[in-house]
Amino acid sequence: MDKQIIFLLDDDEAIQKVTKAYIERILPEVETYIFSTYDELRNHSLLRKVSLFIYDIVLENHLDGFEVAKEIAKINAAPVLFMSGLNYNFDAFAHDKITYDFVPKPLDFKAVIHRVKILLKVSKTYYDYRQENAQLQMSLRGVFAHSNLYLLILDKDIVVKLCSVRLAHDLGFDKIEDVEGKSWLEFIPESEKGNILTLNKEVFSDIAVTHREAITPIKLKNGSELLVKWFYSVLKNGHLYTFNIGVPQPASSMVESSIDEIREYWRNLIDENNATLKALKNVIK
Repeated sequence: MDKQIIFLLDDDEAIQKVTKAYIERILPEVETYIFSTYDELRNHSLLRKVSLFIYDIVLENHLDGFEVAKEIAKINAAPVLFMSGLNYNFDAFAHDKITYDFVPKPLDFKAVIHRVKILLKVSKTYYDYRQENAQLQMSLRGVFAHSNLYLLILDKDIVVKLCSVRLAHDLGFDKIEDVEGKSWLEFIPESEKGNILTLNKEVFSDIAVTHREAITPIKLKNGSELLVKWFYSVLKNGHLYTFNIGVPQPASSMVESSIDEIREYWRNLIDENNATLKALKNVIK
């Protein structure tokens, strides 16, 4: 397993070396890099792989650790441990959404190690989440590419944000991108558009609704209409999109037990696996 990386920025060379030696003696699974200037740290090739930053608050050349933290967080949002011989009010800095802690100088190295351990755990948890989320997004993209079901994400104005390849093909398009940005009403028979508008309004106005089912037709590329059993849900954390799973009808082509399996999967997805819904929102950004 790769070592977790710490970047330490302090213009006092003695503090640099002592802190690095102490951390690596107590935590051999950590590798600490020391820097005297912001430019050295900012331009290092490992910057994006750092798990924890340690900054002295008072630096030379009119720099301070707060400003360094804000700038580096734009590239790597790993936690920060501040060091200083002065007392600071961190209330204003807390609004920058950076995970941080503070140790006073002269350093109590037991306290330093304690805080480093905690912040490294925070960093690892966040890293693991990002990795899992990235893998989940790749899986979801694969599902939209290869599923035989109709998968559809609409925004609040019923504009298509994403759909499965099969649905795009049946609507008469070669690629998903050709459907994105179009109004879903373009693919609905005129007689059903009012029902779709009403359903959309109900779904977004009632935040207590988690599931809704309906059978509505769509217009295919050959000019015919096809009834589709739709399972609607509002994506959580913002209520900006609906995630819809469609089963082409007639029902004779799919036994009721299969419909029940899809219904159970869909409800579990909405109710239990919020991580999937978060990933879906990232996929459609």
